[in-house]
Amino acid sequence: MKSLDAAYYLAESIYVPKGQKKDYQKYLYRYYLPMLQEWKKRGLIYHHEVYDYIFTNVKNGQFLSWNHLKLIHLKDQAFAEIIFKGLNLLPDFQGKKIIRREILVSTPNSNYPVPLPQAKNRSLPLFFAVEYVDVHEPNLEEFRQIMIKNNGPAMKYIMMNQNWCYNFIALETIEVLAHSPEIPTWNQLHIIGLYPDAVLRYKKDFNEGLRRANNTSFKENFKRLEEIRTMLYKTGNKRVEL
Repeated sequence: MKSLDAAYYLAESIYVPKGQKKDYQKYLYRYYLPMLQEWKKRGLIYHHEVYDYIFTNVKNGQFLSWNHLKLIHLKDQAFAEIIFKGLNLLPDFQGKKIIRREILVSTPNSNYPVPLPQAKNRSLPLFFAVEYVDVHEPNLEEFRQIMIKNNGPAMKYIMMNQNWCYNFIALETIEVLAHSPEIPTWNQLHIIGLYPDAVLRYKKDFNEGLRRANNTSFKENFKRLEEIRTMLYKTGNKRVEL
């Protein structure tokens, strides 16, 4: 099992009013899906994911809570401009607010978007944790090294040896294309596919993964992470099939 490194993504985080979510999904089918199909036909993207908000786990501050995420895996970073222009050409949806559009790259040794069969074939309901993380700028390289040496390998261990983790996508912002000025910023985006038993098994299994990877503990690892990052917003989400 190998990390998908040097992979580029375009992400769009938006707010859709609660009472308009069904209408927005119809809008996606009518306008967004045909554009995706055209991008695939032209060889611009590999695949895409759409995530809808279910619940908030962590919210650090008072701000408009975005509740919808589009994630597009680009075949080349240079194609981001074409995708960005295409998104701007879509008809407007009343009430929608774009929080941020950004280009991201996968964190080395930490990106496992494709589930293994033992996790993919489970019958339990699946949900996705989405983490918007703001790493303090002086500590960006330290954070990356923690991901490369600790968290990424620990997640790999879990995916290979436990079946409660569906996938793990770890991304770093490299360019912000648009951002609402009243909303706090972030520089890391993590998406984790999980089954319900993850709640009971996560800490123990992650601790074992960290021990095997770099002879460190869950407590030591996350104590340092708390010092160098802010978990701005963490939500539970369902994946929308288009």
